[in-house]
Amino acid sequence: MPDLAKVTEKIINERRRNNLSPLPVIYEDNHLLVVEKYPFVLSQPDGSKKTDALTLGKEYIRLESIKANRPKNGEIYLTPCHRLDYTVGGVLLLAKTDKAAGRMQKNGNGAFISKKYVAVSERNTQAWELLQNKSAEVKIDEDIYYVLTGYAAKDSKQMKAVVRLNEAQGYKPVSLLLRLLVDTPTAYIWQIILQTGRFHQIRAQLALANLPLLGDYKYNQRDKGEFSGPLLWSYQLEIKHPVKPETMCFNSYPKELNFGKYAQIVCNALCPGNRSCK
Repeated sequence: MPDLAKVTEKIINERRRNNLSPLPVIYEDNHLLVVEKYPFVLSQPDGSKKTDALTLGKEYIRLESIKANRPKNGEIYLTPCHRLDYTVGGVLLLAKTDKAAGRMQKNGNGAFISKKYVAVSERNTQAWELLQNKSAEVKIDEDIYYVLTGYAAKDSKQMKAVVRLNEAQGYKPVSLLLRLLVDTPTAYIWQIILQTGRFHQIRAQLALANLPLLGDYKYNQRDKGEFSGPLLWSYQLEIKHPVKPETMCFNSYPKELNFGKYAQIVCNALCPGNRSCK
């Protein structure tokens, strides 16, 4: 099983040698920078020596300014508008101006129209049947989603989310929408729409539903060790632009790097016939 932190570091260094952005750039304008964060890259510095997307984003902006003969010699303003777990890859939105950052923060969830993830969990038919029988349904664009709700708190000592079904002191409401995208002989592939954004929410809620993610050794004690990290990916982010009167949608698809044999199945399900997601 490869050390994905080392693998992604090699990929980043190879991109540098090829004069590319350290992280793939999905979109950029004067106010926003949208990148594809690799798994086992932090969203922002945490005081450790781990690679982080914010520093890599600043590196990209500085290099581009040099290429354009307008070098930025001072501090570069860049801040995350949201965060992804260290082990999770996908679409990450960064603000290049304090105006954009302020408006995204002021509007809160209203600025984010939808945050969609794709996940691969254990194939547990009993848990799936129970979920269908017990959970409320929501219909979106002719697709049926099931509502998972609960209450979550962060265990800072173990760096885990603790989720329970009933309200308790110190616990905050959590909610997500879940749709079975593909039923494979070995796993379920889910499309997830976040309704709240708590620490490790998706991983902990699916574990509570007895549908833990493959590769998630923190929440899945039965995992056989085939994968280097949880099979969870932020594949689509839809926002209201903080400055322009526009709605924007950004996409990124998981790679074989971390999703292994499920990567192509996921791509085919999310964008059938679209070569760009491979």
